[in-house]
Amino acid sequence: MLIVLHGPDTFRSLRSLEEIKEKFKRDVDPTGSSIVVFDADAEDADRLHNALFASSFFARRRLVVLKNILRANVSVRAIVEKTLETSPEMGEHIVVCWEDKEIGKPAKRSGKGVVKKTKKNTVTSKALEGLLLRSPYVKYFGEFSGAELVRWVAEECKRMSVEIDPSAAEEFARRVGGDLWRADSELQKLRILGKGKISKRDVVQYIAPAIEDRIFDVIDGVLHGETRESILAAERLLEGGLAFQEFFAILVGQLRNIWEAKAGVSRADLHPFARKKALDASKRFSEIQIQNILALLVRIDQDSKTTQQSPVLLVDRLIVHLSEAIQSR
Repeated sequence: MLIVLHGPDTFRSLRSLEEIKEKFKRDVDPTGSSIVVFDADAEDADRLHNALFASSFFARRRLVVLKNILRANVSVRAIVEKTLETSPEMGEHIVVCWEDKEIGKPAKRSGKGVVKKTKKNTVTSKALEGLLLRSPYVKYFGEFSGAELVRWVAEECKRMSVEIDPSAAEEFARRVGGDLWRADSELQKLRILGKGKISKRDVVQYIAPAIEDRIFDVIDGVLHGETRESILAAERLLEGGLAFQEFFAILVGQLRNIWEAKAGVSRADLHPFARKKALDASKRFSEIQIQNILALLVRIDQDSKTTQQSPVLLVDRLIVHLSEAIQSR
């Protein structure tokens, strides 16, 4: 049997992998001696060959876990590819291919349609990808967002025997985003602090917003005429280790979302929370303000690459200019 687990959400895919291991222990080998985990980033073809074809002294079947086989060297991938061509179900053993990215996704292109080159030993075999995706047991783990993420938070709390208010689940999802590794850690913290019950007040008090949200608060402060508070909030981000260029890039991205919302453009890849924020903020801008802000961003970007001023002075100046652009008529 061939099982394929792939996608960017490694939290859920690794949890699924652990469930497969536990089921194998219950049904086949309680000792776990017949479970072989092969990390394609670090191991060689001989060990893979033995894992797939050598007989087991402990159980009639073996569970072979192949991690990131698409990144393995040519000789390792050739063994898997040849085996799948002759025996798509991988023989009598249970083989789980786990990938920390989406299988079958087109390669990114650079310039005029030219595929970016990668290191020789990490070139992905399209033929192998196709063979893996032919398995009837393929599960994709994409990143959660919006209502789907809120639902996951509620289900995870139920799994942990924790009560959570619906408004608390929404606020938690907004602050943490789709990083389920962080979400799990933060929920464990709230479970202990709230003694088995999580309220919205707990989330606001104990869970820091993602950097994107904190930068949006800077914009929101400027929109409401609270320039001083916005400057202090931005300075705290820089003092916490955020580089000015990263701050500027996120700020530009959020202002672009506001501009697109003003123009009636709705990108499918935009997080629902970010979309709602951008739409609400766009109602406070006029067309001339948008034009002034875009011109300002171009000028600030050029100045930041040539000036010797400190990041704090740069961000202070940026916010002051941004406030002036927003207040213009």
